[in-house]
Amino acid sequence: VLFRSPASATLPAASTSLPEAAPVQAAPAVESFPGPQFNGNWRQLVDNLKLGLAKTLATHCELENFDENSFHLTVPESQKHLLEASYQDKLIGAINDYFGRKIKLNLKVGGTGNTPAQQIFEEKAAIQSEAVAAIQQDDFVQALIKDFGAQIVPSSIKPINQN
Repeated sequence: VLFRSPASATLPAASTSLPEAAPVQAAPAVESFPGPQFNGNWRQLVDNLKLGLAKTLATHCELENFDENSFHLTVPESQKHLLEASYQDKLIGAINDYFGRKIKLNLKVGGTGNTPAQQIFEEKAAIQSEAVAAIQQDDFVQALIKDFGAQIVPSSIKPINQN
């Protein structure tokens, strides 16, 4: 829905002896796009897109900035091999399908590395660290270590899936 006020719209002049105010123009029209609106959460958007192999590219992209018509993404130097044209085309197609309109995608090598893939890696590492700490602090495990000389093999510890 597009709302426009005439450019010549002004407020009526006050009937007092105060100086006349300059005409006030209506705010510029804001075009409303159908379909989902983007809130800036790239990771959530990637999870919502229907992607095949292009999901690897999407999860290794960092959102630099965006507006209604474009996304500016960066890819870490270590992942620049993912910038293959076919992956980019599939990612653009999925984004356009999701929003129901043409969105321009600008990709470049760089960024800080704050990608969905890095976020997931850090979350899993934190969960793993908590699981190792829980085992190391467990009274029964401590008794096994003390009484039988048992050893903890941290790589054998797997967190319980909480989904």
